[in-house]
Amino acid sequence: MAHDGLVLSVAPLDKYSFPSGHTLHAVNFAIQIAVFAPGLAWLVIPFALMVALSRMVLGLHYLSDVLVGGVIGALIAVSSLWVVSTLS
Repeated sequence: MAHDGLVLSVAPLDKYSFPSGHTLHAVNFAIQIAVFAPGLAWLVIPFALMVALSRMVLGLHYLSDVLVGGVIGALIAVSSLWVVSTLS
């Protein structure tokens, strides 16, 4: 379902948009790259933010979808980094 004020630029792939998978993966990727290659943080953090914003600008997600996707992505990244640090 979409709000009448939103103009969709492309047809949605399905009827579910919660949470934003693109944002989840972009945030997860950005955090892990920033930890393992801190010199690339200037590149990957703005990239993740642009991915998150693009989901709303394209009318494919609401703010809540993007925020929850970002939180889940961050939790996965931190959990993965914790597992790697305990194994080494």
